[in-house]
Amino acid sequence: LTRSALIKNILGAAPAAAPAAYTRFTIDRETVNSGAYSMPKLAPHKGRAAISDHPWQQDRHRYRARVRRLVLTKKKPSRFFGTPLPPYLVGRQIDTLLLTSNSICNSVRPAVFDAFSQKFCNIAPSATVFDRMPISQEVNQFDMNRCSADDVETSNIVPYLTGLAS
Repeated sequence: LTRSALIKNILGAAPAAAPAAYTRFTIDRETVNSGAYSMPKLAPHKGRAAISDHPWQQDRHRYRARVRRLVLTKKKPSRFFGTPLPPYLVGRQIDTLLLTSNSICNSVRPAVFDAFSQKFCNIAPSATVFDRMPISQEVNQFDMNRCSADDVETSNIVPYLTGLAS
């Protein structure tokens, strides 16, 4: 199965009451809140899809809002930094997170370490994350699995979630 299909299987197996949080990285066109991202060498995306009013961002936001409940706009790599996600999870007594993404080093790894620092248990299945360079993915996955997130096979996750849903 493709990474997208694995993620869809996991979401489909999760109990209806289980929240799914999607994030999107955007910066304001004026780059007031972008920090280092406004520097020319660090902002190859300037004027492109990361700009908050770019049509791609709007379409993506509408799609994800229909799929599940919570869509967060983040300004930094971690979905925990500067978003309402931590109090949202604590308020619902959620202690375990299953993290997936299209970018392990720009999204999953920062979120895993922030979540771990806030005493959440983390699962980051290697089959549901991606990085442009395979070695980067392997090194990041190894480092997360070493101390702050479990790399669990998706074939074990789906039956577990299905059991919770019944």
